[in-house]
Amino acid sequence: MEREGIKSATQQIGDLQAELHKVKDELAAVRAENAELKRQLADAQDEVIAVRDAGRELFKTVNRST
Repeated sequence: MEREGIKSATQQIGDLQAELHKVKDELAAVRAENAELKRQLADAQDEVIAVRDAGRELFKTVNRST
């Protein structure tokens, strides 16, 4: 009877370790995706700044010529 309990507990520990490993893998994937999204956001912000600056320059040019 006691051996069955030990086997059951050992199996549960193994199952939990496997689940923990799976969750750690999923977390690593989510972190990698998050890092990529942060890079994309930074690129998009750089583009917005560049367009804004170009718009300002265009506005200055138009105002000088009128």
